[in-house]
Amino acid sequence: MHDNKELTKEQQIKFGRELLKIKDKETVIDLSKENQDINATYICEPIKGGGAIIVSADGTVLFANSSVNFDTHLEEFKKGRRTSVKDFENL
Repeated sequence: MHDNKELTKEQQIKFGRELLKIKDKETVIDLSKENQDINATYICEPIKGGGAIIVSADGTVLFANSSVNFDTHLEEFKKGRRTSVKDFENL
C-alpha cells in the first residue's frame, strides 16, 4: 500500500505490473470509465497461467488467477475483497 495520496492511473498500472512481474503485453482497463464509483485499474497478463489484478487509487489490490473471469473478479472487488500486497512476495 502507498501513502495517503491517491494513485494516478499511470501509478496504478505501474504498481500492478510490478506486483504481477509483467514486463509487457498486458491488458489494461480503466474501470472508472464504466463505473464512476470505482477509481481503479484492471491489469491482466493474457497468457495461460497468467494472473490479473485490480489496483485501486488507494493502493489496495485484488489478485485473481487466470481461472477467474473478469466479471467475478470485479464483483469481488466491489464487495471489498482485497489481497494483501505481502502475498506477492511469494509469487
